[in-house]
Amino acid sequence: DDKASYERCKALGWVGRCLKMQKQPEASADYYRQKMVELEQLATSPQVKREMGRVQTELAEVLTETGDHQGAKSAYAKALGLVKETGDTRSEAVIQGQLGTLAKLQGNYQAAEQHYQQALTGFQHLNEPKYQAIAWYQLGTVYEKANQWQGAAQAYQKSAQLEEQQGHLTEAAKTWDHLANLSQQFGQAQNAETYYRKAIEMGKAVQDWPNVSKHSKTLAKLILQNQPQRLPEARQLAEQALSLEQTMVPEQAKIWETYTLLANIANQQNALLEAQNYRRLAQEAQIKAQGL
Repeated sequence: DDKASYERCKALGWVGRCLKMQKQPEASADYYRQKMVELEQLATSPQVKREMGRVQTELAEVLTETGDHQGAKSAYAKALGLVKETGDTRSEAVIQGQLGTLAKLQGNYQAAEQHYQQALTGFQHLNEPKYQAIAWYQLGTVYEKANQWQGAAQAYQKSAQLEEQQGHLTEAAKTWDHLANLSQQFGQAQNAETYYRKAIEMGKAVQDWPNVSKHSKTLAKLILQNQPQRLPEARQLAEQALSLEQTMVPEQAKIWETYTLLANIANQQNALLEAQNYRRLAQEAQIKAQGL
């Protein structure tokens, strides 16, 4: 009967998921295809349609893993049609996001942007800020790959702000840091400083001292390179990094880099003896870390 057949379909899906977890995507795809064949033989109902949408999505995921992007795109398109029929707007937004990632993998940035925009709109209607932040971040990656600096910056900012509003400060810090690196690449030193300071602020809030140290050091270097008149500020940031690194394990801290940075700052301040001392400390720290 249909009930037994439906339970068998669910079991086929379970085996497909197990094989996926065991890193056997080809075998997993076979079970998903078999499940789809058997679901199509059942009487149509909202429950069966939901299950068909789910299996097409799962099939698309494993086909992406195997590199069959065309097959994955076709499976996602079928899944999208099914979830639209059942009025499952959340799954529709998720699939749009997955289609965006697939298009990005294929280097089709225009299609990727369209899918991520639709995913974002869906999550905005559902009032799900967590997934809106993810969609904005993915849009940022698309604009970045397409060398659209302004679009990338705006999308990453939106993502970071949403993460902050939800209290996801670790994720926000990562996005601010990425945006700072990107700003530096595009010669936007002032923006880079703003974003590094945001990353430092977030890091302090969650007591992520290794990253606070790293961002402080990077910001000190940025100021040193672009605004030598602000040497005391660069020094203060480098000293902040040093005081944090002195509490960490040497391999994690790379404290010799900070001593070298402080030596460069001291050199520019004409504090030559101090610069010499920092270079000696850098050398000693590096030798110690190498276990020599």
